[in-house]
Amino acid sequence: MGSLLALASSLLWGTADYLAGNLSKRFKAIAVTAISQTFGLIFGLLTILFFADFIRPNLSMSGYFVPGVIAGIAGFIGLIAFYTGLATGRMGVVSPISSLSVLIPLFFALARGERPSTLELIGISIAIAGAFMASGPEIRNGLPIKPLLLAVVAAIGFGTALTFIAIGS
Repeated sequence: MGSLLALASSLLWGTADYLAGNLSKRFKAIAVTAISQTFGLIFGLLTILFFADFIRPNLSMSGYFVPGVIAGIAGFIGLIAFYTGLATGRMGVVSPISSLSVLIPLFFALARGERPSTLELIGISIAIAGAFMASGPEIRNGLPIKPLLLAVVAAIGFGTALTFIAIGS
């Protein structure tokens, strides 16, 4: 079941990023992000209302509330940077660079003592190399610095959000 949910999440996230990236070429990235996240918030609240028990939040880092707030803010900043980068640069460069956000939760997990298996290390290496290679041909043709910087900000925002989602869960 977990694999099916991960695939569904990947499909929905990829579709939303593609559509929002295109909309960001016509509308301000902050407006596109605000509208998309409002729908996500409504869906999330309805899901909690109908399918989960309410757990009173506490204000410690070991609870879900504070890490959730940090994850939400970091994710919002990451999305604004990502959509602005897509609107001002090439999708084939911005998207692979922002996908390097996986390095932040990876380093966090390693710092906390997790040790991946050899097979996992091979997969991590292939994924990181693939992200670099996917943006390589487009970078060779020249690219303004602004989309690259926005992609890095997006990667930091996404990676921080995913790390704090893991902490809060």
